[in-house]
Amino acid sequence: MKTEEFYKAFDDGSDITPYLNLNKARRIKQPHKRVNVDFPDDRLA
Repeated sequence: MKTEEFYKAFDDGSDITPYLNLNKARRIKQPHKRVNVDFPDDRLA
C-alpha cells in the first residue's frame, strides 16, 4: 500500500490495522505497568 492510499484510508475512517506492525508497538517513554483491580459484582452486571 502506498503512503497516499494509507492516508486516504485513515482519513476515510477505514480499518488500517491490517497494515500496521503492532508486535513492537509501545508508548515512547512510558513503560508498561500491570495493575490488578477488584470490582464489586453489582458493578459488573
